[in-house]
Amino acid sequence: MSCENPGSSIPYAHHVIRLQSPSPTRPPTTISGLFHPDMIPLLPHPLPLAVPTMEDPPFKVIDTPTKGFGMFAARTIPKGSLIFVEHPVFIVPAMPLPKGPGFQVYEQVGSSIPEDQYREMTTMANCRDAEECPSIVEGVARTNALNLEFLFPSNFDGSGGRHYGGVFLKINRCNHSCGPNAAYKWNLSLLSATLYALRDIQAGEEITITYANPLQPRSDRWKKLQPDYRFTCDCPWCTHSDSSAQEESDKSREYLQTYVATHPSYRKWSADPCLPDQHVINAHLSVLPVIQREGLDALLPLFMEEILRCHGELGNEAEFEAWTEKTITLCSVGDGKLAQELKKYLENPQKNSPRWGKRRAKSIREGLGYHFVKFGLAT
Repeated sequence: MSCENPGSSIPYAHHVIRLQSPSPTRPPTTISGLFHPDMIPLLPHPLPLAVPTMEDPPFKVIDTPTKGFGMFAARTIPKGSLIFVEHPVFIVPAMPLPKGPGFQVYEQVGSSIPEDQYREMTTMANCRDAEECPSIVEGVARTNALNLEFLFPSNFDGSGGRHYGGVFLKINRCNHSCGPNAAYKWNLSLLSATLYALRDIQAGEEITITYANPLQPRSDRWKKLQPDYRFTCDCPWCTHSDSSAQEESDKSREYLQTYVATHPSYRKWSADPCLPDQHVINAHLSVLPVIQREGLDALLPLFMEEILRCHGELGNEAEFEAWTEKTITLCSVGDGKLAQELKKYLENPQKNSPRWGKRRAKSIREGLGYHFVKFGLAT
């Protein structure tokens, strides 16, 4: 690690992280960063090893006629599976820096990037001209950086903000779609991001992520994309054949946004015996086709997990196992902790699944009570 303050007028320190390779024949992985000094002691310690080089990744980066470089599947990529794991080549704050001293600071970040990676970085999309972003490092960051979460001290004064972005040489080759077939997950402890498939991706199909909130209507998505990335989205969910179909898509996304915030939950259903047994299951089953039609497969595990937990509490073993297996497939990379928990359930649902059959037993008891009252047998 190395650290130096680029100037008192800017509340950041240039900090270089070097991750040792798990292979003795490979050099360390360098991450050049610009952090608030109070963050640096809270970075992972000891540092993780660099992620191993991925042999024969399932994608190719191709220069397209209209969208610059893009990432395309080299072979079929099953839903839920790993596409790539990568460290950022550099990390910078989301808050823009003053042009004068800021230029020098961004150039300092760039000077610590290994030469071959710096050359590759300069081929990435940059939608900012030299007047707006004099440093190519800043221009590439403003165009490509993915949101990354970091730890801050409890007494952090907020100077410089809490939002940071990382530039990744491969993952950032994913272009945008309002119905993405892939997503990324940042792992702070490993200082790496993982790209994984949200649904089956066919060989030759472009691998996409989303740059905007896909639950918003098209007009609001474009308000984000046009000023920040300088393009108008032409994905299938933005180019319906007629206005009525586009309006229906917007209404579906508005409905999903509301449903995510207000949906009937397993937790409330489990605590309320007055709710019908199929209350949550039927509600979620009705929304899953809408999610898939809009290409928002990232939402599926949220509701599939609740469905399987309802079946577990109802003691429906076949349905529980089927929905659990489907959820594990989708979550194996995106939420490994949940996937491991669900695999444990499958080993012995009655023993390992919390509240297994509780609702069924309660229904049986209540049904017996009803018959006792009906025939005058209750005490």
